[in-house]
Amino acid sequence: MSYYDVLGLTQDCDRSDIRRQYKKLAAQHHPDQPTGNTKKFQEIQEAYECLSDNTRRTQYDMNMNAPDQSFMHGMFSNIFNMNEFHNMFHDNNQTDEHVDDIYLEFKITLMDVHNTPEVTTGFNRIVMVDDAGTVIKEPSTVTSQCDRCKGMGIIQETINMGFFRQQSLCNCNKCCGKGYTINPGYKLLNKKQKFRRILPHGIEDDNVLRMEGEGNLVYLKTSKKFRYSDLYITTKYDIAETNRQLEQKFGFKDIRISNVYSGNIDFIYSANIFEFLTGTQFNLPLPNGRFLLIKISNLNVIKSIAGFGLPTGKSTYGNINIIFELKSLSPNGLMYICETDKLLLRRIASVAYPKPESNDAIVVDFH
Repeated sequence: MSYYDVLGLTQDCDRSDIRRQYKKLAAQHHPDQPTGNTKKFQEIQEAYECLSDNTRRTQYDMNMNAPDQSFMHGMFSNIFNMNEFHNMFHDNNQTDEHVDDIYLEFKITLMDVHNTPEVTTGFNRIVMVDDAGTVIKEPSTVTSQCDRCKGMGIIQETINMGFFRQQSLCNCNKCCGKGYTINPGYKLLNKKQKFRRILPHGIEDDNVLRMEGEGNLVYLKTSKKFRYSDLYITTKYDIAETNRQLEQKFGFKDIRISNVYSGNIDFIYSANIFEFLTGTQFNLPLPNGRFLLIKISNLNVIKSIAGFGLPTGKSTYGNINIIFELKSLSPNGLMYICETDKLLLRRIASVAYPKPESNDAIVVDFH
């Protein structure tokens, strides 16, 4: 009985089939279960350990298809480690479902989140093309499985040494280790690809967009099938660039964004000593291009404004949090200043720091 029979599978199964069947049978025959069978469980464990390892499975499949009849085969299998030969010629990750996926990262500003940005970039991907350069979407139609190595890319050679025979693995010399041959008029090409797409409104930080079948062409030797891998686009909020653009466009140097999370935006306002004593008002620029006119008398607490953050749904928005920091002194020692001195400082502040004006500002009064 073969390992495939033990797991109730056929030889063309993939790794996900092996893993799923192993979990099912292991749970059923585990010795701790009422219906457990120790011998059967050990057979299942042995079969899984072999078939889940790409190197051991390849060697096992080759022995099944062309078994060695030499009475010294067992001895030389131990002397010559076939797995080491296999590792030299064969990629152990060929059956990984994410093999050769392409990952790109786009940095976007918070203004882009409101404005449904269009991202454009170039990248290279391996594709099958004809002589005219047209990409072949179904490579299996223009390729053939190598009849010598049966699509495995490696062959087992036997060298007669008198009474003994030595076996070794090497690249198939017919397909050069690929496992397939390409029909005339077609070829593999590392092609420059242009990606262009409009990102959705309110796209989140670290959001991953999966473009199925837009990656590299890969040939999975275990399943003997072609497939195009996937393209993954990750968006990252660029807070530094957002602050730079806000300062360049509006000239605000005392206001900066420090953090963004779940649609909420943390602003830090650097206030002077007069503002901490007397309160202040200022224009707060928003990523959507509008302003909030903030009026506040107590700068020692964090102020939150609901509904003016980033989009979190079709019609919902996060909050804005304003954190105040003193430019040079800590406000903790200012409590000893008398009310007369505070009144004088208020008058000085009204002259030194006039009120900002903006016709587009939405007034938020914390007094």
